Amino acid sequence: MKPIFAIIRPAMLDDGRKYLLRVHYNNGRDPDYIPVKFVGYDSCPAWVIVRDGDGNLLRIPRDDVYTYEISDYTLC
Repeated sequence: MKPIFAIIRPAMLDDGRKYLLRVHYNNGRDPDYIPVKFVGYDSCPAWVIVRDGDGNLLRIPRDDVYTYEISDYTLC
């Protein structure tokens, strides 16, 4: 059986946990997802602070933060 990989928006974010940042493109390409680590919430709840793989702090929209689930089931 091939596992199913699902990207979902988490209900809450945990300090220090790894998440995926959705990167948008203006040319119609599907978005990419890059790994980031959650650092904290911004004073505006629509924004959060994350650290990318290079150690840079980024202030990003909360709606662009995702996690993933892997299921053992396959679609028929």
